[in-house]
Amino acid sequence: MTKPLPDIVGPGLSVIFCGLNPGLSAAAAGFENWVRRHAPRHVAFLGKAAYAAMMGRASVPWGRQVEPFGGAVAWVLPNPSGRNLAFSQEALVAAYRDLRLQAEDHGA
Repeated sequence: MTKPLPDIVGPGLSVIFCGLNPGLSAAAAGFENWVRRHAPRHVAFLGKAAYAAMMGRASVPWGRQVEPFGGAVAWVLPNPSGRNLAFSQEALVAAYRDLRLQAEDHGA
């Protein structure tokens, strides 16, 4: 088994992007407390699976979420992987544009 890559984080981040791997094991390990400790304004989950698992839900909507996560505004965005054929480039750009505009809006 390969060793996981280290997190690259620091104080004052606008957004932390969270890939596919957190899931249930991260929920058990306190990922929400990790987000709270680093205090980004936004946390963006790339794909629904990890966020839905951590929130204990069968499904979640795309985009900005109603509930914060670890004190940050939570987002669920399509994974930008080239293997993700469910979203066009235009749809991906629109989803990430919404996050960017919110993140730039005076720290909202």
